[in-house]
Amino acid sequence: MNSDSNIPRNFVTLQEAGLWRIYKSSDAYELAYVHDCEWFATHHRPKRHLSVRGRVVREFDLLSTSASASAFPPPSLWICVVEISPGLHVAFPVWRGDAFFRTYSFKHAAVADVSGDHEIAVLLDEYSRRGGFDDGTTRQLWRRD
Repeated sequence: MNSDSNIPRNFVTLQEAGLWRIYKSSDAYELAYVHDCEWFATHHRPKRHLSVRGRVVREFDLLSTSASASAFPPPSLWICVVEISPGLHVAFPVWRGDAFFRTYSFKHAAVADVSGDHEIAVLLDEYSRRGGFDDGTTRQLWRRD
């Protein structure tokens, strides 16, 4: 018989490591969950299932350095949110640093100013190309001039 309890704890899941969060209706008191529900409800035509937004309040605290430990505030933490179904979201950090894309303010957070999920895919590809760090460029993607 194979039992997970016999597996050494050298390997953890993303959730155990604090690297992603599953938000569900029982999290209704959490500001990040409320924000994402409102954002997905607002962006229903055409239906959106992805967003990139700034960290909301104390979300992913384990990944943020304490502002009191430094004279400088910690860099922004950008979160990708995937709506699995209405009221069920997966959130995971994808970028730390200044936005290299246009943003707008929605409720409690800055959100990537894109027109569809396909542009979120482009953002994620750009994150990957930059190697997960802010190289100081502020190139603006998707200009709508």
